[in-house]
Amino acid sequence: MEHVASMVDSYMREYGTSMPMAYEKLQNLVENAWNDLN
Repeated sequence: MEHVASMVDSYMREYGTSMPMAYEKLQNLVENAWNDLN
């Protein structure tokens, strides 16, 4: 089975962050986008 990078993995590589930092940043982006829709 081929490895597929997750959004967290991609963010970590692109910005050189740790998993907890990447997860927190992406969670904030999703929450902000959700609030913009409502």
